[in-house]
Amino acid sequence: MKLKNNKDYTDLRKTIGTQDKVSNDLGIDRCTLSRRENGKQPLTNEACLALVGLYYLTIGKNKTV
Repeated sequence: MKLKNNKDYTDLRKTIGTQDKVSNDLGIDRCTLSRRENGKQPLTNEACLALVGLYYLTIGKNKTV
């Protein structure tokens, strides 16, 4: 799974849960998550990998991509 832009990041986050839940699960401030989604903070490879990893841990355990 590759996140190409902020919209992909936001869509995947919405699949996992709310900004509050996901930011808490990732151990980051909700404002940081919001800034990533709004393009006010660049998406790093690490940020994308963390979100994809959280997706697989919470929802995608039985899915293949």
